[in-house]
Amino acid sequence: MDAQSSAQEALHKLDLLIEGIEDLRQGQAALRQEMAHESLELQSLIKLSYRQLQERVETLEQRVQLIEKRLGLSV
Repeated sequence: MDAQSSAQEALHKLDLLIEGIEDLRQGQAALRQEMAHESLELQSLIKLSYRQLQERVETLEQRVQLIEKRLGLSV
């Protein structure tokens, strides 16, 4: 193997390495985008659950106050 073919082989391997790195970067970018989207979905679900829970607590508090008032237990 002469110097020219060795250099061509090295350049070919370098090109393959560059392609692999570019593929990895594209994969990382896609993964980051997907994770950001899923994070937003999760935040929305948490907010909805919290809002529903807050409504249930407020309803229960109102019912307890009404019961206490009817039983003469309100302070």
